[in-house]
Amino acid sequence: MKVKKTCMSGDPHYVTYDGLHFDYQGTCPYVFTQPCTILPEPYGWFSVRAKNEFQNKNANVSIVSEVEVDLHNLTIHIDGRSKTALVNGVRVLTPWYYPDTKNWTVRITYTEPTFTIENDQGIVVTFYYYYSLCVQVPDIPEFNGNSTLCGLGGNIDSNKFDDVVNKNGTVLDLKNTDRQPKNDNYLDFMKTEDTWITDNFLPLRPNQENCLSGHLLNNITHCDIQSAAQACYPIQQAENGVGPFAACQGLGNDTLENFYYDCIYDTCRDPNYKCTEFTYFFRYCQQALPQEPMNKDWRSEVNCPLACTPNAHPSICTSSCPSTCSEPFPEVCDKGCIDGCECDPGYVIDNTVTGSMKCIRIDQCGCTDTNGNPHQAGKPWLTQNCTIVHECQNGSMWSYYKPCSDYGSCVINSVDMQCQCDKGFRGDGYNCTDINECVETPGICNHGQCVNTPGSYHCDCEDFWVGDNCNAYKPRRHCADLYVYWDIRANGVNYINPPFALPNRTKFQAMDVFCDMTTNGGGYTLMSSDTKDLNSNKTFQEYINGFGTLAAQSVWIGLEFIHQMTFYQPQTLRLNLHRCASNGRPELDTYCTYPTFSVLNSTTQYSVVIRESCTGTEADGHYYQDGWARWDLSQNGPKFSTWDLEVETTRPTRLFENDAATFACTCSKNNLNTGWWYIEDQLCGAANLNGVRYSCPNIPVEDEKYLRWAEGTLGQASMWLRPVGFPNYDKSMSSF
Repeated sequence: MKVKKTCMSGDPHYVTYDGLHFDYQGTCPYVFTQPCTILPEPYGWFSVRAKNEFQNKNANVSIVSEVEVDLHNLTIHIDGRSKTALVNGVRVLTPWYYPDTKNWTVRITYTEPTFTIENDQGIVVTFYYYYSLCVQVPDIPEFNGNSTLCGLGGNIDSNKFDDVVNKNGTVLDLKNTDRQPKNDNYLDFMKTEDTWITDNFLPLRPNQENCLSGHLLNNITHCDIQSAAQACYPIQQAENGVGPFAACQGLGNDTLENFYYDCIYDTCRDPNYKCTEFTYFFRYCQQALPQEPMNKDWRSEVNCPLACTPNAHPSICTSSCPSTCSEPFPEVCDKGCIDGCECDPGYVIDNTVTGSMKCIRIDQCGCTDTNGNPHQAGKPWLTQNCTIVHECQNGSMWSYYKPCSDYGSCVINSVDMQCQCDKGFRGDGYNCTDINECVETPGICNHGQCVNTPGSYHCDCEDFWVGDNCNAYKPRRHCADLYVYWDIRANGVNYINPPFALPNRTKFQAMDVFCDMTTNGGGYTLMSSDTKDLNSNKTFQEYINGFGTLAAQSVWIGLEFIHQMTFYQPQTLRLNLHRCASNGRPELDTYCTYPTFSVLNSTTQYSVVIRESCTGTEADGHYYQDGWARWDLSQNGPKFSTWDLEVETTRPTRLFENDAATFACTCSKNNLNTGWWYIEDQLCGAANLNGVRYSCPNIPVEDEKYLRWAEGTLGQASMWLRPVGFPNYDKSMSSF
């Protein structure tokens, strides 16, 4: 069957199926050749991808280092650095057959230094690691046409000038040059080839994605071309049938010239590359002209000695089908012979080793499995999800059932299948014991108690500490915590976790509050505010529990919350007051802050405790005494009173003193049934900041008992709690 071939070699010199020569230095994975669309059956789909790399950090040229091939739903990856073959990410040894030796549809073979991958439809990939890559396909209509095959390898249509095609289908005009353009559209050429860069490539090395595209690499470097030409001269001599490669004259001048100029190109950039160029050229010549007698002394004549491994020797004509552990007596080989190393008599190639040629006695060989694939002696391998272990013993395969531990898993570790203990366990994958992190890592839970669990642990954190290891102090007790520890800066409704129980709410159960995060440094929790008559007609129990709509800032947070919070942590109380314009006086906003504020428990009927008068713009005004706290501040203040707790006297009305007594015990009722800390012996006191609101400018008369402060009416008022010392209020953090 006639075939077509595309190849790359050296500092990659490419030849398309139709014979276009070009150079491409990019080090990113790219598509070498694949169908542009699915081919007719039985050919379907195949793909050959490759990656070039610099051999060392000082190298000026890149060479092919890895190849990846898709055939029959298998992905075969050959790593030239480790000489390793992988199938679907798992390392295999060669020869490797799928599904088995007799009925193979995909085969991988290795003969130093070349890997061959082929399928049953005549697609053959040969990879001479760190030097060349060739793909051979049948020369039949199914593969022909200018839009049938895509990639750097071009198409098959007998027209090399349409072989440089962008991934989007645009053909680059080469202006009828036999090689890639060098001047006016060189950059366009490189960018066109760069479109075939792909992410579909197995990453085997760290930072492999840090590659360079072709157009970023400068192919023109200053080097000694004259010296390189002199070093490569033996190839040019073959055109005249003289020199160490005289027998290669039959390749023809065009082929010899291409090899000669490729040799100059590579050797100019790296003089050490000369022998690699000569070796590849000589082997190509041997394969192309098998009947020509070759010069067995060529290596000494060009000073390129061949060093062989122990138990092997150089030969100008080593078999392409040498004796191996898998095939100690190979059938007749029709692939010709090549220059290289061959095993000494009595030794065969250990084909389970691909890093370098290794010759061993046949009794040292391993064995083959039921599919005909080879394996090393003394190195077990696993199949069937790691449940079956296989070993080579006396040249035969021995298998037994050995599943992974219940606390282990079958994994691909690097490139080999093996049992591995799950996270939190240690062992060999078959016997896995729990790691007690609590014992082995003291203090792992930081501010918490470590509890060991099978394969893991968890931390029972102390109050306010969060995170897997209790290493973050993140309390949510009030809005000040949200500001300091959670970086919340916007006013609005947020949830907190009060560190105490409340009516119908357990300790730390989430609770919504309204926060002011902008006034005077922020961190204020809304205690009370309203726009109309929210506080009217509420029972004492409702005042204990709290009520209102947070989003509308119409809320009473609850007596029990106020008591618990002010006793849990010292609080200040800020009052924001608003007066309507009246009697020629303008609207006025003031504030007043009590340095300490607390509320006693229910047994005192939630009596208020204020030790100092408030300060602020309100207190700086014309008042000679506090607008609310007008009792003896060294003593506890008044209790909280609501209309349903008050009992009116049934005594008849007498004089003013009796009237006063009657009035004093009905303060809530006389204030439109609103609850407050009324001072009963001072005509209910000078203030009621829970009073019913009114709308400016409809200011009520004093006797109507609306919202009051300093014995006068207010248009609006709100009350806000914030810890004493904010933002440095948290004594629990002082030692950290």
